[in-house]
Amino acid sequence: MLDTLVETAARICNGDSASLTIREDEVYRYVAMFALAEEFYTLLRNRTFTPSRGSVAGRTALEGKVVHVADITADPEYRLAEAVTMAKVRTCLGVPLLRDGVVIGTVTVNRQRVEPFTERQIELVQTFADQAVIAIENVRLFEAEQQRTRELSESLEQQTATSDVAVCCSSDSVSSRVRCCSASNNRAFSIAISAWSRKDSAWAISTAPKALGRFPISVSKPIHSPSRSSGK
Repeated sequence: MLDTLVETAARICNGDSASLTIREDEVYRYVAMFALAEEFYTLLRNRTFTPSRGSVAGRTALEGKVVHVADITADPEYRLAEAVTMAKVRTCLGVPLLRDGVVIGTVTVNRQRVEPFTERQIELVQTFADQAVIAIENVRLFEAEQQRTRELSESLEQQTATSDVAVCCSSDSVSSRVRCCSASNNRAFSIAISAWSRKDSAWAISTAPKALGRFPISVSKPIHSPSRSSGK
C-alpha cells in the first residue's frame, strides 16, 4: 500500500521519483520508495535519520512544514551526496505527514532536473499527504485490532481448557487426581486424569477434553484393580 502511495505522490506532480518515511520514536525510517536507483533504494532502506537540515526529508521532519529546494547541488546545507551521485536528484520537495500537529513521517518528491514545483503541484502533494496520514492510521488501527482479537481468542481458549479440567475434577462420581506433564517439543501442556469409578470398581485414565486447547480427548478402557475393600 505505501509503495502505491508514493508512486501516486510522484505522478500527481510530474515527479521522477518519491519516498516516504515513518517516525519510529526519535528517528525516521524509509518505508516506501518509487523509481529510485536500486543502489540508492538499498542505501535508504538500511538507514534511519534524525531531524536535521542535511537532507530534504530530515529538514521537513525538523521544521514540520513544506521544504522546497530548487537545486540540491546549490544548497550549502545539503549533506546527502548519494541523492546526486546515485539517484541524479536535482529538485526536491518535502511535505510532512502531520497528525494532530505532530510530524509522524515525510513524503519527498524528486526531479532529475532543475525544475521547481509549482504552487498547484505543492498543494496537490499536501492534500495527498493528508490522505496518506488517514490511510496509515487506518492500517495501524486495523493491525492493533487484529492483535487484540488474537490475544482475546487465545485467552478464551485457555479459560475454556481450565474450566473443562475443573469440571472433570469436581465430579461426584469419581475421586480424581490430576497430573500435569509438559510436552516440551510442542511447548504445550497436557492434562492426564486418573479416576476411581465406584460403579466399575476400576481406575480409568483419560486425557482432558482440551489440553490447554491443543489435544483432543482420548479415553482408555477401565483398568481393573483389586477391590479397594481388600486393602491392597
